[in-house]
Amino acid sequence: MLPRCFYLLLVLSAVACDAGRGILDETRTYSVIVPPFETAEACSAVTDAIFNCEPSITLCDNGGYILAVTDILNEGRYTIDGHDLIATQDGSGDGPTTIHAALTDETMKSSDLPYGTWKRRDTLDTDDCANLEQRTWW
Repeated sequence: MLPRCFYLLLVLSAVACDAGRGILDETRTYSVIVPPFETAEACSAVTDAIFNCEPSITLCDNGGYILAVTDILNEGRYTIDGHDLIATQDGSGDGPTTIHAALTDETMKSSDLPYGTWKRRDTLDTDDCANLEQRTWW
């Protein structure tokens, strides 16, 4: 009887913890133009083709995120508490393993990411968010 009670308690705890995590109810993308440029096009005109002139982070409505600071994608999970975002990288990548950021509907600011304040823009493709759930680390 004791092992069954312990198992039930463990399952209920896991469900309660998962239900309590704060994630966005919609997918959002934030990006920034690399200084000193004012547009991604101006940056692309004078940089190497693989240079990322507009780093971005997509915060998925499933609790995952995709960060592209360079040409390498970084993936992981995030939680939100009020306006405080904490994102933790899973898998490999060249970005920070943990990101702490202040998040609003229109901006994201983090000392863990370069270039100051990132601005919200349209999310072009949400398929990448669904694909995160197929990763081995998910």
